[in-house]
Amino acid sequence: MARKDDILVGLTGSFGSGCTEVAKTLKDKFGFEIVKLSSIIAEENDVVKEEEKKLKNRGVRAYHRNVMQNAGNRLRRDNKDRGYLAKKALEKIGSGEALGQRKFVFDGIRNLGEIYEFRRHSSKFVLIAVDCPKKERFKRLDAKSRNGNHGYPGGESQFEEDNERDREDKDKEYGQQVQICVDNADIVIRNDEPKPLAEIRDHLEKILERYMKLIEGIPERPSPEEHYMNMAYTAALYSSCMRRQVGAVVVKENRAVAVSCNENPVNLGPCKIEFGKEGFDGCRKDQLRFKEMEECLKRWSIDKCPQCKSKIPNPPESYCDCGYHIAKYLFPSKGTEHCTALHAEERALLHCFHDLQGAELYTTTFPCMECAKKTIDRGIKIVYFVEPYPSSDYEFVLELFKRHEVAPVAFKGVKGRAYHELFRGWHLP
Repeated sequence: MARKDDILVGLTGSFGSGCTEVAKTLKDKFGFEIVKLSSIIAEENDVVKEEEKKLKNRGVRAYHRNVMQNAGNRLRRDNKDRGYLAKKALEKIGSGEALGQRKFVFDGIRNLGEIYEFRRHSSKFVLIAVDCPKKERFKRLDAKSRNGNHGYPGGESQFEEDNERDREDKDKEYGQQVQICVDNADIVIRNDEPKPLAEIRDHLEKILERYMKLIEGIPERPSPEEHYMNMAYTAALYSSCMRRQVGAVVVKENRAVAVSCNENPVNLGPCKIEFGKEGFDGCRKDQLRFKEMEECLKRWSIDKCPQCKSKIPNPPESYCDCGYHIAKYLFPSKGTEHCTALHAEERALLHCFHDLQGAELYTTTFPCMECAKKTIDRGIKIVYFVEPYPSSDYEFVLELFKRHEVAPVAFKGVKGRAYHELFRGWHLP
């Protein structure tokens, strides 16, 4: 297990974002030892083989990524422990006999339980999220696979499915939860430069140097972007939404003029209280989507999964056992039209009576179409955001922003729980 003075860094992010390169840079330039959670899965050889066989029996292509995902999910589920892989990783490093401070980087964190486990064992644990746009990630992975003359297994359509599963798996408790992991990260770094590998590593070294100093106890003043984004993350904590908590801050002339979170309108209580009933946790949007899904399956006489042809259970689930996203197949949208809440950006803009021409908006996600329209209408000129999995509106919203001279800026820096820890005492001699 970790010692008190050990420095533990975790890495999370969408696959292809460059976590492995960050781990290598931490090893080569900053003296960290790498522990890969995927290696722990691979060591459970019997489980990996069984999951591969299951996929083949269903007629689903069993390639490395989905086999390893299934095996990881099963190890967490069979042990009834979301933090199982983290526990095994901590066992690997042991307490050690070597003198002095040790440094470890844990690559491949994909479930919230793993984050909790590392944080429970060490107050020095810091989670870094590596961010890279989807298009650039596919380009990298496809080019990497083409070195073996094949390209990405299954092409771009398979990449889209893998990406969606990585964001939120069908097994919501024991599966992949990368979006939630990024939301809970302490530091976000951008790795979106389309450069040769050697240049990317030099770029990562420069980025990481600042954060390693902070982690090792050499504080500095936070940037204005970190200051305002962390106001947004603090606001998000007040949201009662059961799916995702979002915060937003409007800044004009270096002053925060509005702060808000996603929440139901005044006099309408939290969804859990207003809409909760037996069999549902209260999310009205999900209740109506499931109802519509049952009706569509009956209307169109669909009773088998489009991918593996196995029977769809009654009542239906969002995902088939093979990993196919049935709900997305029937409803490409996320059903936000059924949601009763006001979005964080929307509430901040509605509640602000200042002239916002030229102002900045900080949000802990990327604005949806409705929020983007209101952002443009109020004269916002810069939107700072954190979002590893933008919605289907993303490209069109970017086009709208460009047309109206709104600059979208992906946030990078310290956020969340680490903000107070890493910047405490920066002004002291």
